Amino acid sequence: NYQMLDNYYANFNNFELHDIYRALTILENNALELEQHLNEIIKQKIGRQTKYAYYDVTNYYFEIDYPKKSTLQAKGVSKEHVTNPIIQLGLFMDTNNLPMKMDMYQGNISDSLTLRPALEQIKKNYDLDRLIVVADKGMNSNKNIDFIIKNNDGYLFSQILKGKKGSRYHQYMFDEDGYTYNKDRSYKYKLVEEDYEYKLENKVSKHKRKILIYWKKEIAEREQKKRELKINKCLKSLTNGAYLLTHEATEYLKATYTVKETGEIADVKTLDLDYEKIENDKKFDGYFCLVTSEMDMSNSDMHKSYNGLSRIEETFRISKTDILARPI
Repeated sequence: NYQMLDNYYANFNNFELHDIYRALTILENNALELEQHLNEIIKQKIGRQTKYAYYDVTNYYFEIDYPKKSTLQAKGVSKEHVTNPIIQLGLFMDTNNLPMKMDMYQGNISDSLTLRPALEQIKKNYDLDRLIVVADKGMNSNKNIDFIIKNNDGYLFSQILKGKKGSRYHQYMFDEDGYTYNKDRSYKYKLVEEDYEYKLENKVSKHKRKILIYWKKEIAEREQKKRELKINKCLKSLTNGAYLLTHEATEYLKATYTVKETGEIADVKTLDLDYEKIENDKKFDGYFCLVTSEMDMSNSDMHKSYNGLSRIEETFRISKTDILARPI
C-alpha cells in the first residue's frame, strides 16, 4: 500500500511506513466498531442488500519456513500451492458486492469449518434476519447445512458430481428426460426436487430442496481441452520422470506391479495411461450442479445468484495482485 502512496492517498501523503505499522494495532483493537460504523454509513448512503450473503475463503502465505507460535500461522493447503505457513481469510459480501464481514482463521483449518462462526458473527453484529448463504462446494457439508437450516436461514451451494458424493445425482444427470434445451442446443438444464436426508451424531434429519443440473457446450469444450493437456503431460512423464513431480502429469496414470516372467503381483512398477478414468471423466464434461433450500428459486434465479460469487474471487485477486498483499 505504502509503495503506491500517491495512487491511493493523493495529496494526503505526509506520513511514513512506520506510521502505518503503528496504526495497525489501533485498527485491530477497534476492528468491530469500525466494521459497524462502516456498515451504518453504507446503509445510509447505498443501502444493504442482504437477502443473499456470498461467502468464500482464501489464504495468504508468509515468507518464513516455520509458523510462529501463538499466531494464526500454520502449515495448510495453500491456494498458491506453496509449502510456507499460511493464514485463512473468510469474507462475506452482500448483493451489492460490498464486504460485510472479514475474519482470519488458523492456516490449517478446513474452509468448511469457517462458515459457521462467520455466519454467527455477521448475524449478531449486524442484527440481520434470514440470510441465504451462497458458496461453492467447499462449504457444502452436512454440518454447515444443518447449522443453516436450524437457524432458519437458507443456502445455495454448488454440488460435486463425481465420485461417491455425486453419485446420488447421476440418475438425473444422465437421463435425458426432463431436460430443457436452448435453441442451438448449446445449453440444457433440469430442475429436480428432493427430500435431502443426512445423518449427524446418530441423528437423521431431512428437508426439502431444489437441484439444478445443467450442461454447457462451451464448458464441455474447455474441459476437454484441459484434459488433453493433462494426457499429453502424462505421456511425456512416461519417458521423462521429471514430469512425475506435478499432479497434472500423474492424474491419468495407472501403476501396475508385476513379475515379468509369471505375471504375479510384485514390486516392479509399470506406468500406463488410465483409459478407464479418462473415459469416465469425459461423461462429466460441461455438467454443473447447484442445490438450494429455496424452493421458489427458478433456473435463472439460481444461475444469477450463484454467479455473484465470482465477485469475491475477484476481490481476492485484487488484494493479492494489485494491492500486493501476497506474500506477507
